[in-house]
Amino acid sequence: SDWTAIFNAIAKKKPRAVFIDKSFALKLSNDQAEITKFNEAIKAIPNIITGASYLPDQEKTFDLLPTEVQLKSDSDWPPQSVGFVFGPRSEYVKSFSHIGHTHSEFDGYFKPFIRTSKGFVVPHWGLWIGRPEIGDHKVLLDGEVVPTDSENRILINLSDPDSYFDRTYSLVKVLKNAREGKELTHIDSDTIVVLLSRMYAGQASAKSSPAGPMPDGFAITEVLNSALTNNWLHYVGYEEYFLALFCILGWIIALNYDTRRFWLILILSELVIMEVGFICFVLFKTILPSAFPAFGLFLTGVAVFAEKSRISEM
Repeated sequence: SDWTAIFNAIAKKKPRAVFIDKSFALKLSNDQAEITKFNEAIKAIPNIITGASYLPDQEKTFDLLPTEVQLKSDSDWPPQSVGFVFGPRSEYVKSFSHIGHTHSEFDGYFKPFIRTSKGFVVPHWGLWIGRPEIGDHKVLLDGEVVPTDSENRILINLSDPDSYFDRTYSLVKVLKNAREGKELTHIDSDTIVVLLSRMYAGQASAKSSPAGPMPDGFAITEVLNSALTNNWLHYVGYEEYFLALFCILGWIIALNYDTRRFWLILILSELVIMEVGFICFVLFKTILPSAFPAFGLFLTGVAVFAEKSRISEM
């Protein structure tokens, strides 16, 4: 099959790891000899990770992945996910080194683990570049804590969009070279190969991100990149406390300053909040909840100042 040819060509280059977003849930051939060749091609790559699909918001929970290919976890965290999890067919599911889910949410977050049953979880596909574990209500990768938000999600850290296309190659050309027995020159022993089987017209879906709509394949690859470089975004959280604090600050500014000073201090305060948020993001990879608190500061300040002015004119 085409996939057998691609895997055989890649195996000859002995890359560090191969990640493929395809779940291989459909039967590739009715010929047992072809299935055997396919499994042998997979096993020829020492570290190959394939994807499992997760469909959330279903009424029932289904798990079609054998527990042997899932990650054992005695912790009851995270709670079991309601949905439908499926991966490679039974004929070749155990030929892969690891299986990880490729689900990412529309707001730029992803779940590091999806619990399928008591005692077992499916880590995110990109985390298998290391050793994913569940600590005491923590996500661990190679023993290091991975920062999560209050909903136990991780925010995808995006690279420069141009860098994606600089290292993207057509799978059609790879297949052509594999069929002709040509060497894949852009792969060496230190290369991490990512095969994005759904990145073609009519199939690729887009995820929202701070950089605008992004193909889903690039979004899940960014999880792999963050895991590889240990470059995660830290999310502070506590939005309601920041909102309350800045609303109080707006109230104080409105009560203590006249018209000219009020508007000057209010605008300067807004600029400082935005600048601090930007500096924390750029220098410390930390996301402060600044948008809604800044809005609360402005709205509260203007409302209180307007009421103060109305009372003073009576």
